[in-house]
Amino acid sequence: MEDFTALGALEALKLAGKRIPDDTALIGFANEAFGQYVTPSLSTVDQQTIRMGETAAKLFFDLVESGSFYSASAVRLVLEPVLVYRNSSLRNPIAHRTD
Repeated sequence: MEDFTALGALEALKLAGKRIPDDTALIGFANEAFGQYVTPSLSTVDQQTIRMGETAAKLFFDLVESGSFYSASAVRLVLEPVLVYRNSSLRNPIAHRTD
């Protein structure tokens, strides 16, 4: 679930008396800025959106500069997602924190 949905789940679990991550671990997707500031901090998958935009812009400008904008073959790039460990998924949060 994306981070905003995970935030709602986090609050619902807390209201239900669940201890996170002891009773239920929780991981979001998107690495929104608020994730490190909620309690417990939200583990997430960073899809590298800034790097994705920079790469797309570079590919675009390279195509424009080459003059083969419409005839060039498509370029396939894969940006690997990064798992950001925070307190919402770790039973021992100090051991693996990345922020």
